[in-house]
Amino acid sequence: MLKQLENRAVDRDFPTFIQTAQSSKSPFPPLYSLSEAVDLLLAGTDTLSITLVNILYHLSQSPALVQRLQQEIDSAENTSLPSLEKLPLLTATIKEGLRLSHGVLGRLPRLAPSGGWDFEGIHVPGGTIISSSAPVVHNDPSIFPEPHAFVPDRWLREDGTYNVAMEQYLVAFSKGQRSCIGIKYTFPVNESWLTMCSLAYAELYLGLGMFLREFDFRVLSREDEMALIDVFATFFNTRRVELELRRRSVAST
Repeated sequence: MLKQLENRAVDRDFPTFIQTAQSSKSPFPPLYSLSEAVDLLLAGTDTLSITLVNILYHLSQSPALVQRLQQEIDSAENTSLPSLEKLPLLTATIKEGLRLSHGVLGRLPRLAPSGGWDFEGIHVPGGTIISSSAPVVHNDPSIFPEPHAFVPDRWLREDGTYNVAMEQYLVAFSKGQRSCIGIKYTFPVNESWLTMCSLAYAELYLGLGMFLREFDFRVLSREDEMALIDVFATFFNTRRVELELRRRSVAST
């Protein structure tokens, strides 16, 4: 089986592992099985929980934004996933949270295909290791003015609708064939909306949407200003942030 995987090194993603295992007479090597299990367990827990905490931290600094979000959620037909996905400000807030959380801060290396790769007039020989990192794009001031500020409105058009064109600059889930398995896939419905078949987005919409519908909140205390640190994935510089929660009266209606 290892030989089969080596022969398909260029497209060695998770579906390839499964297909190769099914067609092979030998089982998954234990280390490959362990690696895939760790990826599936950790990639969908720390990253999303950190993104939600980061969003709530920034929202706690902006009561006016929280009020706008709660008014939008309260006006929705219900709090099902399809209904929440249609809310432009909630969508923009999630995108901005992803942008400032990055998903993974470390570089994700890729190999140029055997025939090489041409990019903007530059030829990259086959087998060359290429890498970038999400903060390079997410903190680019030519794309996101004041990149370190939490500004969900940057994802909206002037008329308040969601700006789908901004999607190309969000790389929290990476891009292409080796993008996060939790984000597969998005496809356009019309010029304004994308339909997302994604466990990751489902958790973000339902978690944040229901929290904002049910609770008012504020920060009581924290050890210091929250900032991100790079341990390949994203973590915080502080472990202690206290929130005061108060159930909203609208939640019971």
